Amino acid sequence: MPTIPPLAPPPRPHVEWQVARAHGWLSLPEVPAGGQLRVPWTEPVVRAVFHLAGTTVFRSCRVQLQGGDSGWADVRDGDWRLYTHLGHGRHRLQIQPDPESPHPTCRATMWELVVGPPPWLQWWAWLGYLGVLSASGLLASRVWRPWLPGDAPRCRWIELAHELKSPVAGLLGMAELLAATPLSRRQCTYVEAMRHSGTLLMRLVDEALRPAGGTAATGLQTTVFRPEQLCRQVLALMRPMAEVRRLRLEFVRLGGVPTRLEGDPQRIEQILFNLLGNAIKYTPTGYVRLAIAWRKERWWLWISDSGPGMPWWQRRRVFLPRVRLRDSAASPGRGLGLAITRAWVHRMGGRIWLRAAPAATGPRRGTVVSLWLPLRRLDTGTDRAVSSAWPSAGCPPADARLTCRVWPAPGLAPDTVANAAVSLRVRKDPRR
Repeated sequence: MPTIPPLAPPPRPHVEWQVARAHGWLSLPEVPAGGQLRVPWTEPVVRAVFHLAGTTVFRSCRVQLQGGDSGWADVRDGDWRLYTHLGHGRHRLQIQPDPESPHPTCRATMWELVVGPPPWLQWWAWLGYLGVLSASGLLASRVWRPWLPGDAPRCRWIELAHELKSPVAGLLGMAELLAATPLSRRQCTYVEAMRHSGTLLMRLVDEALRPAGGTAATGLQTTVFRPEQLCRQVLALMRPMAEVRRLRLEFVRLGGVPTRLEGDPQRIEQILFNLLGNAIKYTPTGYVRLAIAWRKERWWLWISDSGPGMPWWQRRRVFLPRVRLRDSAASPGRGLGLAITRAWVHRMGGRIWLRAAPAATGPRRGTVVSLWLPLRRLDTGTDRAVSSAWPSAGCPPADARLTCRVWPAPGLAPDTVANAAVSLRVRKDPRR
């Protein structure tokens, strides 16, 4: 019985890719079966011409382009299909033999057509969009910021600060005129305190009106000042408040203190005003004391009082904005003084903390606020230790010589003042 020779394998199909031109169709480079053809986004029309050697009138193949055809289409040798406005991305062209034919008419083959994205969809274009949006948002915030609801309180504060300049300037002018009249020594002290307070208030108003970019990042204005003179000026301004509450206002210098330092004296005055004001406000009887020292290239300050103190678990919370203790709810204030003080101390590179007086009696008796500032020293000479006190109304005159004893906290070396949490005791000199 004669053997039947095996059927020859079906021929491999071939596709010719063309793009439209003004003079006709332009054939693209030949792409082998299973290859990839890249077409730029500027080609709106692509034509595929099929060369199928094994097809006849009664035998065909079927083809489908994903993203271009809705289903399978029958094609024969020489047929072509037109694809327009293909989206950017990958499109797969598949050719399969006719499933109804008893003999395969072509081999199953696949091509990949890649249409490039337009320039406005490239990755670098998205970066440009992001930059334009950021610049537009910044410009809009600068233009519309005065009318935004969140900045309305700031605008009202700026207007209020501007209106405060005229009455403050009037008060300073009247203080100058009053200083030119015959005054007693006590009255001259009061007038000088008025002039100093008015100057400080005028500086705060000017800073509120200054644009955000008009000062340095820290907002500090460094100049040369005398530390002891600064402390005595602040105490002189706080004296009327202490007299109203019948408190002793005392000043102590521990060891030698440089006569000149470099820093921001106005900010240091603001810090002392806040700390001494709190000590006077919450001390019902006794004293408020300011002590200074110079140790390890740092200017140390301690503000102590004989008030009720506070529990240890609340001594860090008081430095947070708008935090007030339950015992101080009846006193006026908004809980911002210590937060502002800590912010300025940190901007100067220093540190501030609070603790109870170690030598005080009872669990909540007396408070000591300790802080240090790393200021530049401009001279080598120091003044010897001295102490003084300002008597208030109704208190016995403190005309006796006073000395100061430093009591370090438990666990600290007696000669360590840099980390001192001290309790200062003022007593009469036994030599008098």
